[in-house]
Amino acid sequence: MFIGQFPVPGDELRLAYLFLEEDELIMGGQDPEHGDGVLLVQPGGRIPSFAVIGPPGTRGRTLWRDDPDADRTVPVEFHLDLLPLSAELDRSMDQRAAFQRYLRHEGPEAPVPDGDHVRDHLGGLPSFPNGRARVPAPWQFLFALSDAPDDGDPYFLNFGYGVGSGFLSPDGLEGRFFWEAP
Repeated sequence: MFIGQFPVPGDELRLAYLFLEEDELIMGGQDPEHGDGVLLVQPGGRIPSFAVIGPPGTRGRTLWRDDPDADRTVPVEFHLDLLPLSAELDRSMDQRAAFQRYLRHEGPEAPVPDGDHVRDHLGGLPSFPNGRARVPAPWQFLFALSDAPDDGDPYFLNFGYGVGSGFLSPDGLEGRFFWEAP
């Protein structure tokens, strides 16, 4: 299922395309190299060895929402305008990431974060619901995307009430995706 495309940092215009397997309304998976979540970088990216790519012209389902009045699902499409975080929220997000690095023994001692955090964001530092990074450095964090599994949401995306994370290889040519729930 095609979920969306995300701009890849750098001078060259490239996008990372996210595709997720849907299994009984749960989308993608928790193992970034299992193949149930694939993040493809184009143009010029590498296809991960675990990705299964159909023949040219293959069409699949895309992001959707429930239409209870019609007893069916409806494809949806969104264009999002990205907004910078306020200085206070940006500081709070950095504190949360530093604290999680400390808990994973990947950084110096850091205080418990005391501010708000944003679940959906492009760039910045990652913040994981369980504090675990499933894609090791030097892979670079690209985005966080929270699910929307409830009635009334503008689309259906189910990570078990969790958050999905996209990463890029150090050379920016290959992607990884996983989700985790608190």
